[in-house]
Amino acid sequence: GNDALEEHDAAEFMQILLDGSALLEEPAAVSPMPIGTCFGEPVVLGVAKRYPGKLVAQSVCVVFTLYRSDLEEALSKHPKDMATLQTLRSEAFQMDYQKVHRLLAKSDPFNKASSEFLNAVCPRAHIVLFPPDTLIMSTGEDCELGAACFYVLLGGKVHAEGSIGTTLATISRGATFGEMGAFGLTPKRTASARAYAKGLVACARIGGPSILQALEASPQERSTLMDHYRKQEAANRATETRRRGWVQTVAIPGLARTKFFAGCSEAFLQDIALTLSEAQRGAGETLAVIGKETTAMLVILSGTVEILTNAGARVGLLTAGATFGDVACLGLFPRWMATLRTLSACRVVEVPESALRRALSGASGEVLAEGMERLVDERRDQVARGLPLIALPGINLDPSEACIRVIGLLSELILLSSGEVWEPEKDEGPCGPMLSIVYKGRAQVEARDGQNVMTLTPGTLVAEGLVAAAGGRIRAESSLEAYRFRRSDFEVAVASDAAAQRWLYQFKLLERQAIERLRARLSNVQGLMQISVPHEKDREIQTWTAKRSSSTSRATRLREERSHLYFEPVAAERPPEGFMPLQAPGHGSQSSSRMERRRSSRSRPQSHVEANKGLVYYPVTKLPKIQSKGGMNRSCSLPQLPEPPTRLVL
Repeated sequence: GNDALEEHDAAEFMQILLDGSALLEEPAAVSPMPIGTCFGEPVVLGVAKRYPGKLVAQSVCVVFTLYRSDLEEALSKHPKDMATLQTLRSEAFQMDYQKVHRLLAKSDPFNKASSEFLNAVCPRAHIVLFPPDTLIMSTGEDCELGAACFYVLLGGKVHAEGSIGTTLATISRGATFGEMGAFGLTPKRTASARAYAKGLVACARIGGPSILQALEASPQERSTLMDHYRKQEAANRATETRRRGWVQTVAIPGLARTKFFAGCSEAFLQDIALTLSEAQRGAGETLAVIGKETTAMLVILSGTVEILTNAGARVGLLTAGATFGDVACLGLFPRWMATLRTLSACRVVEVPESALRRALSGASGEVLAEGMERLVDERRDQVARGLPLIALPGINLDPSEACIRVIGLLSELILLSSGEVWEPEKDEGPCGPMLSIVYKGRAQVEARDGQNVMTLTPGTLVAEGLVAAAGGRIRAESSLEAYRFRRSDFEVAVASDAAAQRWLYQFKLLERQAIERLRARLSNVQGLMQISVPHEKDREIQTWTAKRSSSTSRATRLREERSHLYFEPVAAERPPEGFMPLQAPGHGSQSSSRMERRRSSRSRPQSHVEANKGLVYYPVTKLPKIQSKGGMNRSCSLPQLPEPPTRLVL
């Protein structure tokens, strides 16, 4: 029966009920306090001045007490948590009745409410805190006048979500939410309220009994709230319709295009996309700063973004379909790995870790939750072992170096069974050039037609862009374990670690040799393929070749057939009739008579004479020059021939 805390006690400590039963007596109601419930945290954190009610023990209770001085000492050792608390204190510090009254009087539904109504509501407000990404109220909750409550936002931000989880609006300090159900204007909640994921949220909760007393004092306020409710519902429906269209036509296709979410079900992608929003950035704007804390991943929907090192050097580009910061979204490294700056107008979606965790905890993420946990374990194992760079031959690497660990954190593990195909990424892809290292097993680089180009063994460095440009792919010959990482990630990691300069030259030499070898093998195979590729003039060339071959054969045949007619030699001992060599005067009478007798006895057939007319009488190809006068030509060894006699052929 002891009072653990009084309503008006000075705010010096908070209590957490560990065992036993207790009642929380507030001005408007009395409610049991479940085990594990905190009481007094707003006052210890400096948001409220006094306790909201009385905590009364119903049995022997065990409570944990935390004093403000101890809390402040612990926060001084954790600057990040201190900064989160200071952000809340800057908006809601030492809140009391007067401050809540002023905020409520400025809010949209109650800015024209009477003073009697506000005076009846505000003194009974209970200041409560909500952790990041906590569901404050959900769609479909029963709303009964006198039992339901509404809230006034004192610090932080709250997202109003529709029935399918789309973000209808972002509620800021001084606004109210949940008032339509609390005043009985709707039987069920038509929207959910969720605390934003970047800090604590402080609200003033106004319970049902206070609302009943306020309506009794000012019943006319109900009609004013009804008009506001109709307008708000119409706006919410229009917003949800637009959001549904954006989720289906932009968000889900944009996530499905990325390598990170490839293969995920549409229901899972929808659960993630419902809480996302699109940001449009102009050219030259900075999207991320290297080293700055973050727990989100960026998805590029359109435009071009450049990747910069800590020295400002450009090492790569990101285009539509690219992601950046997946290790932050997985909770592995809560900082940006590089600086991102837009080169053109871009559309970007930020996927926070909370959205991914919430989708994994839903019905659509049951199958993927185990896979995500395994992915996180694999990345941590890669960091511990120094993979994949430690697998390169001829380079002395230390797995404890920061650069080696960063590349291991950003590398994607590829596991293939024998016969499975690995499709390489193009250099013009959304994330830029990719490098891969084979760690275990064997694989073959295949050309477009399936011809083997090159064997990949453990320690082989592969430039995927070369294989993809040639239309090739990689097929595992046995169980294969390989790792893939972006060339831009490698450049950023090397530029951020001075120790990497010790082995960087060896890596570049190994990379150049691997690229030259792969390019030469691909070039040879492409040459062989081009030889067998049909040419558009093949039919004309084949026709011309056949025609030429036919003409050549015909010419050869005709030459052989006619050669005995035109080129048959005439024997010297059988000269044609009328052939007489020139003789000097006074000589040759005996020879003439002897020749005459020989001709008469051995005359040639008329047909032969007819067939060999003219110059074909002579067995030489060039005739001597015939002199106009008789006699022998002293300059010629051949005799001059007289003009043949005139002959008549019948």
